[in-house]
Amino acid sequence: MSYICIMKNKAIFLDRDGVINHEGHIPITVKDLKIISDSIEALKNVPKEYKKIIITNQSWISRGLLTEEEVHEVHQAIKDECKKHGVCIDAVYFCPHHDVHACECRKPKPGLIFQAQKDHNIDLSESYMVGDMMRDVEAGKMAGCKKSILIERDHSHKKASTAKPDHKVKDLSEAVKILFSDKK
Repeated sequence: MSYICIMKNKAIFLDRDGVINHEGHIPITVKDLKIISDSIEALKNVPKEYKKIIITNQSWISRGLLTEEEVHEVHQAIKDECKKHGVCIDAVYFCPHHDVHACECRKPKPGLIFQAQKDHNIDLSESYMVGDMMRDVEAGKMAGCKKSILIERDHSHKKASTAKPDHKVKDLSEAVKILFSDKK
């Protein structure tokens, strides 16, 4: 009898707006995209065995303010900018729906994380979620991620939540230090 050992991947799931790029009150197109200066540097410190996957709500699409093509262009621009600095974004998943839609992919529901898990053979119990909203923390917790980290911003606590972040940090650099300082 022989056994096949299939290694599962680990991942760091990242919210997009407010974590990778500056968040605006208007839909972000390629011309409006402003990467947070330290986010790419922080991602360089994520161990290579962790997939870097962006998980983002983009209700601008269902509201008719952006097309899916424009959202894909922004994601490609983020991936290209990261690649220029030696960082690979392995995948981007987004929910195009508005809060009023009863979908499984809009955070705080964990549908996008589960899709990434399936697509990339990810062990969620060895993976992390980092976001700047409590819905990001909730999605990570509901998916079974090892830790969910909240980057504190002025708007981070707007919505009441029963989920508690494992850590509260000021930026992605601090999150990466907390998560991976013992893995170097």
